[in-house]
Amino acid sequence: MVSRDFDEFFSVQDDLFLIFFLVDPRKGALRLWDRIRQGVNERNVVIEGTELRMSVSSGVAEVRDSILEAIREADAMMYREKRLKKRCYESGEDS
Repeated sequence: MVSRDFDEFFSVQDDLFLIFFLVDPRKGALRLWDRIRQGVNERNVVIEGTELRMSVSSGVAEVRDSILEAIREADAMMYREKRLKKRCYESGEDS
């Protein structure tokens, strides 16, 4: 995975992280995030002989006037994605 000197990564709590990408809005953070998601999805964890598939949920927002508002927007988007994944899992679909 590529790390750039001008990106900022913060551990917020337990399994919640905040990443600030300095990008041209036309190129977008989504493209960078897709690379991270792909890297995570390519790795599995083995615990006591059982292979577990890793996945991530995300929310992406552009900081306009307020960093806090962008964080709230991204957080809401992430939880919508988590709910969708849970519904897919519960219905037997692959997310």
